[in-house]
Amino acid sequence: MNNHKLKEGQIRSVFCPFSNQRKQANSLDVAGKERPAIIIKILEHDIWVLEITKSCRGTKYEVKVDQCDLKIGNLPYLSYVRLDKIHTISKEAVGREYGVVRFKKITEIKDRFFALLEQKTEDSTSKSKTFQRPSKPQS
Repeated sequence: MNNHKLKEGQIRSVFCPFSNQRKQANSLDVAGKERPAIIIKILEHDIWVLEITKSCRGTKYEVKVDQCDLKIGNLPYLSYVRLDKIHTISKEAVGREYGVVRFKKITEIKDRFFALLEQKTEDSTSKSKTFQRPSKPQS
């Protein structure tokens, strides 16, 4: 795997654990499956990805992606980026590339993801500050 080719907006195959698991005593096995995911941030050794699915759930936590949103590659199905399914993955653990989304689409995905982080929850009783998106540098 050539890690120097990783970039934000790429859709790659990654292993995603199922979110409804309970930790089993004496078990290191994690249930999940390979699925496409979009890279939203590249760190020193890891990447942040959001899962992609072909199942529309009709929630505010998904962004539609179709073939016209790609500048390179092929998506076999109308797909949805799940803003609520983020994973930190080792750069060494990414699989094949499906494609790269256009700048406008990755910007929409990241803007909606950061907006989700900034939302206060209804049951929040903490007076601590919510996540603040870093400001863009002035030119």
